[in-house]
Amino acid sequence: MKKIRITAVMMIAVMLMMIALPGLADTVLRKGDSGADVLKMQERLIELGYLTGEATGTFDDDTEAALIAFQRRSSLLATGMADSRTWNALFSENAQNNKYPEWELGDAATEVFEAARYSYYAAAPTASLSMKAGVDTWNTNEYTYIRENGFQSVSANPFSTFAADVDTASYAQLRSLILAGRTVPEDAVRIEEMLNYFRYDYPQPEGDSPFGVYMELASCPWNEGTLLLQVGLQAQVVTEEERPQHNLVFLIDVSGSMFGEDRLDLVKRAFQMLLDELQPTDTVSIVTYASRDEVVLSGVPAADKVRIMEAISGLEARGSTNSAAGIQTAYQLAEKYAVPGGVNRILMATDGDFNVGMTSEGDLARLVMEKKQSGVRLTMLGVGYGNYKDNKLEALADYGDGNYYYLDSIFEARRALVTEAGGTFVEVAKDVKLQLDFNPAKVSAYRLIGYEDQIGRAHV
Repeated sequence: MKKIRITAVMMIAVMLMMIALPGLADTVLRKGDSGADVLKMQERLIELGYLTGEATGTFDDDTEAALIAFQRRSSLLATGMADSRTWNALFSENAQNNKYPEWELGDAATEVFEAARYSYYAAAPTASLSMKAGVDTWNTNEYTYIRENGFQSVSANPFSTFAADVDTASYAQLRSLILAGRTVPEDAVRIEEMLNYFRYDYPQPEGDSPFGVYMELASCPWNEGTLLLQVGLQAQVVTEEERPQHNLVFLIDVSGSMFGEDRLDLVKRAFQMLLDELQPTDTVSIVTYASRDEVVLSGVPAADKVRIMEAISGLEARGSTNSAAGIQTAYQLAEKYAVPGGVNRILMATDGDFNVGMTSEGDLARLVMEKKQSGVRLTMLGVGYGNYKDNKLEALADYGDGNYYYLDSIFEARRALVTEAGGTFVEVAKDVKLQLDFNPAKVSAYRLIGYEDQIGRAHV
């Protein structure tokens, strides 16, 4: 039997210090919206040089274009919508401005032309080569900027509210980089994923409750006078008899950048391993994308294992990347074979090097946000190194209400798709948010460690 768990860590301080970023409500600002939050966002975009004119408080075309430009400069998914990740980056002390010094523009232009010329005549090195080499010969990895949460005064803000998230990709990437002797980028470390990677021996919830809450309090080893509070959630175990039917779509990137033993070869082995865990009545579809998308299998029963394994084995990496077409086709198949009350999920395996324009990125995020309303979830499986786009994979998993894993070995693939599958594929609750209410008579201040992009304003 497999367990589902969500773990968060908070630190409670006995003194008031620091001020957090401006808060954004649990909504996504987009074109057509208006109000104080839009006005504040426009003022910030004007300050950074992305928006000209006056702030009106109305999210118009110019505001969307300015926000997209900021997202591109900040290595965010260029959706033109202000989610919590974009909001935090926009109001951070290190927010990217829209002003280039002349000397920087010249060097940047030279690097772009040289990179384009090189990529035209030569294929990018595989992950297996770049991860094992002592020096980065090709590295365009991208990560979202992380600004640690500051302390909040309990008297002013007694509620701490954030969305539950059980991704583990950050831990697997951190481990891979350390074992390869590489420097770990600061923004690659998401504290909550360090904790959620491991199992916790929490007892089962009592009675009919779908999940139980468990807390531990200890002294903080690096800050005398503060305490660490760990809050864990344990869901009811889902037995094999209670397991709902699965409708899975394997969406596989087979572009040229996926060539390598720890890219497409690893993905193929991972999906073949997952087949052994499926029930005969489960449904499997396979969609690939490179220069174009292709439906390799459509709604095949998992009982036809030989046919599915042969289809996976025959995949080869070649061509450019057209991820948007592949994602749309995958959602169409997932909806076509949808199982009411079952698990309807797309498993997308890629290095995240999407070859799409600015508008396409925004359309892609809107598509994922729209399609998740049908009950289809999007799980991201990242592979590779050198041209890896962690920021985009994490964002798509968040937009698609799914999970995000990084596969650096067959052992990690087994953990993600076999050992933990029952705890992440099967939902016991949707849109879970945690809210802690601190007593100002006992606690003067607190800060949340991790979950920087999952914070929302408390709703009372």
